[in-house]
Amino acid sequence: KGAFTVFGPTERPLEDHAEKLTSKDILYRIEIPSNKIQGIAQELVTAGISETSIYPDLEGLSKELKRLHGFGV
Repeated sequence: KGAFTVFGPTERPLEDHAEKLTSKDILYRIEIPSNKIQGIAQELVTAGISETSIYPDLEGLSKELKRLHGFGV
């Protein structure tokens, strides 16, 4: 349910690599205004996308449990 990128030793941002791509439909940059983050996060949870579905490890589980039980993350 997630997508990850793997790079070599370069420290250049992804946007720099995207300029070399022949198709502009491969990579997009989406900037989310800070005042919209909470609402979007809730919409993702409602859609079934949570910390454990993206990161199915103990850290993801702990973040999800903190969110569910009101401990903040």
